[in-house]
Amino acid sequence: LVELLNDAFGSKRFLGLWPFLETVNTYANRFLHDPPSKQKLGVVAVDSKTRAVMGYVQMTCSGLPIYPEGVHTCEEDEMHIEQIAVAKQARGRGIGTRLLQWCEITARNRGKALLTLGVLR
Repeated sequence: LVELLNDAFGSKRFLGLWPFLETVNTYANRFLHDPPSKQKLGVVAVDSKTRAVMGYVQMTCSGLPIYPEGVHTCEEDEMHIEQIAVAKQARGRGIGTRLLQWCEITARNRGKALLTLGVLR
């Protein structure tokens, strides 16, 4: 996961809400202090044969912390994708599509009518 975060958020080839301004240790520490309900809104895609991390997504919704703070406010019926990244070696293999499908299913299962993502260029 460390390599994925460094690769994805250290380049312009990432899809996310905000540039990654934290060290990986700071990021991990913040995540560990998020409530369990927020932690369940993130998933890591792992290659079943090599165990390599292929991608990652983290979502949030109303009532849960959002990163970066103050950039977006979730409506009650909204699930928001905070960060999504696919490892360089996994691009073009449908990993991002599968991560987004997981987001859609998770949002629907939680009764959310909207799934949003902010993109900066």
